Amino acid sequence: MTRILRPTRLLPAAAAALLCLALALDFVRAQATPAAPTIDSVTPGDTSLTIAWTAPSGETGIIAYDVRHIKTEEDEAIDANWTVVDDAWTTGDLTYTITGLTNGVQYDVEARAVNSTGDGTWSSTEVGTPALPAPSLDTVRGDDRAIYVAWSAPAGITTGVKAYDVRYIETSADETVDANWTLEEDAWKVDDGNLAFAITGLTNDTEYDVQARAVDENDVDGAWSPTTSATPEDHGNTRTDATSVSATNARVWGVIDPSDDEDYFTFTVTDEADYWVYTLGDLDTVGELQDS
Repeated sequence: MTRILRPTRLLPAAAAALLCLALALDFVRAQATPAAPTIDSVTPGDTSLTIAWTAPSGETGIIAYDVRHIKTEEDEAIDANWTVVDDAWTTGDLTYTITGLTNGVQYDVEARAVNSTGDGTWSSTEVGTPALPAPSLDTVRGDDRAIYVAWSAPAGITTGVKAYDVRYIETSADETVDANWTLEEDAWKVDDGNLAFAITGLTNDTEYDVQARAVDENDVDGAWSPTTSATPEDHGNTRTDATSVSATNARVWGVIDPSDDEDYFTFTVTDEADYWVYTLGDLDTVGELQDS
């Protein structure tokens, strides 16, 4: 006897097969290693680089990130040349600081995500060069044809500072061209005392932008400070408009012109301190204390 197969009996079996296939594909997809993250920034520090990155798009289940670095000059094709930091990140912001580097040397850095299946793909390479961070400009004051600059050392550094450079430019000039700046190298050296410098030979009533940077013991230049501006101007030429001098600005600079020039200063003394008035030029300068 011939048996007739009913097509409707095959439908449940086919549906089950398709369902199993779909579940298998989902399982394989869930077990794949992560795609590469994106490095957003590489920030230099003293013998360090801080990197920040963004997670791979659409990835879930990431349990850690690894970071690796290498001197740019070395052969990156050899894995053994790289220094790998496993589990550089496990919680918190997606950032990590690589330490123990050499100031002034350029490094390549990469990051990768890790899930329960294993290590993901390394990110694209980004570069950075460790250096001393910028000092803080505390005082940028206009004097007569001069600007007095005082600063604080960069915070949190372990490398010794050998010197500081200062540079200045007229505010109206194009600061993106390095040649437009006037650089005063070694404006301060290690035995010079206070972290301060007077820029002289300027033009009164013209605004200037000023920056400073530290130089480490290996002669590697640090980062320039943010710009601060000041405008030189003549000191007061009568008692009523005398320039005020106090313990916070106990050193001022001026120029005495040959044509019967006089400068007046009022000293506010609140504590024992040394007060200095510097005059530039070849003329002998005479001062008179009018009130005691």
